[in-house]
Amino acid sequence: QAITWMTPVWDSNGKDIIDFEYAYSNREGLNYLNLTPEQHSGLRISTTPTLKDSMRKAILEELINVYLTGTDVKNDIYNPALNKYARVLRTRLRNGVLTILQERTEENRVIKKLESQTRELEEKKNLLDSILGNSSNGISVSRVFRDENGTVTDAQTILANDAAVKYIGFPREIYLTKRATEIEPAVMGSPYYRACIHTLKTGEPFMMQYEMQSTGRWLELTVSRLDDDHLIQVFTDVTPIKEAQLQLEKALSTLRTVFDAAKTGMFTFRPEYNEAGEIIDFRFVMVNSTISNYAGKAPQELEGQLGVSWFPGYLTNGEFALYRQCFLTGEPQRTEIHYNNEGHDYYLDLQCVKLTGELLITVTDYSSLRQSQKELEQTVKALERSNVYLEDFAHAASHDMKEPLRKIHTFTDRLRESMGSRMNETEQKLFERIVNAAERMQLLVEDLLDFSHVSRQPQEEEAVDLNEKLRRVVADLELAMEEKGAALTVGELPVVQG
Repeated sequence: QAITWMTPVWDSNGKDIIDFEYAYSNREGLNYLNLTPEQHSGLRISTTPTLKDSMRKAILEELINVYLTGTDVKNDIYNPALNKYARVLRTRLRNGVLTILQERTEENRVIKKLESQTRELEEKKNLLDSILGNSSNGISVSRVFRDENGTVTDAQTILANDAAVKYIGFPREIYLTKRATEIEPAVMGSPYYRACIHTLKTGEPFMMQYEMQSTGRWLELTVSRLDDDHLIQVFTDVTPIKEAQLQLEKALSTLRTVFDAAKTGMFTFRPEYNEAGEIIDFRFVMVNSTISNYAGKAPQELEGQLGVSWFPGYLTNGEFALYRQCFLTGEPQRTEIHYNNEGHDYYLDLQCVKLTGELLITVTDYSSLRQSQKELEQTVKALERSNVYLEDFAHAASHDMKEPLRKIHTFTDRLRESMGSRMNETEQKLFERIVNAAERMQLLVEDLLDFSHVSRQPQEEEAVDLNEKLRRVVADLELAMEEKGAALTVGELPVVQG
């Protein structure tokens, strides 16, 4: 300890103390004051170089008070001239004041450092509290539990902000007291668990989306290692976004299923440009099996490939020009083409529409219909030729049959003139029936001739007396009815258009 003993210096009247003089200082005292024994001799408070004026006055007043009142003084001081801290005890001893100084410069430095660190920690704590309290993200710290082999068997959250409690879906008292397997039994062995173990071992952070089976919530987490047994999780609740994403994926899957199952060929095309920015080809994006079957490949083998790689003919048969026009103008296009290239022979109906940066193209293959149409046209032509032959035959046959009928009429007329008076009633009826049959045959020949001209002139309806038609039919069947002993009873029939 540094010890100094100072005696008062009185004014000329001996009434007032105007100074104090160093009477004794031990070695530690000289070291503290940075004085040599020679400098110390006769040195006063007013002349000491180790005090600044502001401190010199305060110490002088303190020494006078101790000397005059006999009251001890104990305090801590900082001497800027020496840049030293000390704890000072002053007491009156005999006719002077004894000062004991305990240097506390190093102690004070440590205290200052601790105070600074404490302030920094407090600031960090305040900052952390502010982050935890104001962050929209959930922030939590978990401590892991290990078995005797060091294997992680469970974990428990030891710190969580309000957002974390909100997103996790459990009260804080449960969240911070229950272990992970109690809150989320399915976590053990999950991809999230394995990723946490990897981070604890390697220190590599990870990001993952995880569905909590216990609450049905989707969390997006970023997990980092604090030390070998602690992890920090920063996460947010992405349940609405994830549900929308899952619904979209389901819709896309359904669309893809419909797309693939469609009997109509469907594919999307993305343009391919050259260095000049001109469209030189299109690349398959999505392809259904109907289209890929034309190339004899699976849809996945065509997707990502250029159209010319599988269908070179499409660049020159008008398809490519159609697609390019649709993409550049945005106007839907439709056309029918005959694709006859690379061993393919198809009749196709093409429709394309622009979808943002791609084209949606539907292809209807009507090759079988076109083939049927060709066969039908050939059949029609064959029927037309057959009808012509039939008409020619009917025309010729009717003309050839007219002459024998004319002779029958002539000879029956002559026979009637020569034998008219010699025929009895029965013979006359038989003769009359021969004449009627010949006339009926004449009508049939004329009808056959008219029928041969049906296809050459428009058909017109006329009044048809069904009674007359029935009479002629009965006349034709007269002999058969006599042989069978049949009788026909018919009422009055109407006249119709036909």
